[in-house]
Amino acid sequence: MSSSTDNLVILITGGNTGIGFATTQAILTSPSEPCTIIITSRSLNRSAKASETLQADRNFALAFSNGSKVIPKELDIDSDESIKKLHEEVEKEFGKVDVLINNAGVNLDFEVAKGKLTVRQGFINAFSTNVVNTHLFTDAFADLLLQSKTRRLIFLSSGIASLGDHSNPHVPVNKSPPAGWPKEPIFDTRTYRTNPGFLATGLGGLDKAVLLEKGAQEPIIGGRFIKKVIDGERDADIEKFISQDGIIPW
Repeated sequence: MSSSTDNLVILITGGNTGIGFATTQAILTSPSEPCTIIITSRSLNRSAKASETLQADRNFALAFSNGSKVIPKELDIDSDESIKKLHEEVEKEFGKVDVLINNAGVNLDFEVAKGKLTVRQGFINAFSTNVVNTHLFTDAFADLLLQSKTRRLIFLSSGIASLGDHSNPHVPVNKSPPAGWPKEPIFDTRTYRTNPGFLATGLGGLDKAVLLEKGAQEPIIGGRFIKKVIDGERDADIEKFISQDGIIPW
């Protein structure tokens, strides 16, 4: 580590569009403190264009004048090399990550429906990106989270992620096993599983207008929800599966 920043460092995967971009907008609208927001995309060009759009928006002029920054980076969470490269850059430039928002993901259902992918390909590819590689990315950045005294780890999900009775203590499988397990946590990081709601993002390739007709909300609504989590307004619900309206059975 050769340099660092006093700003709150927020890293958002898949931050160039949809809920990731909207979260950055929400943070910049009323930042609680100067922050450096790292927005990533599989394409550095797309991240850079998103950053330029934000910096040109007069609504965020006050945030930028007070020291907030938006830094575009390239990240493909399906690539170990890409994860390693980003980690090296963030460690060198900032030395820490205060808030890690796992937003990058894929929805391949429509690709399967169109016959572009088999059911097997859709399932395996989606599970790989949304579960396996999100885990590997988080694990790779754990050391930078540990450099922060106010660290927060946020996972973006949806209502269909609820497994209902898995949060019911009366279900035998949920009861604590004998002494010795679970082990004490290796490190203490406030972790949140979040469902920002039905939003008109580009996930899955559906047209935004169609989603709005079906009752979806604008992405900025979800972005404001994520900002509340970052600001600590949902700290009473740490480690629970939360939405804008409350707690969802996990």
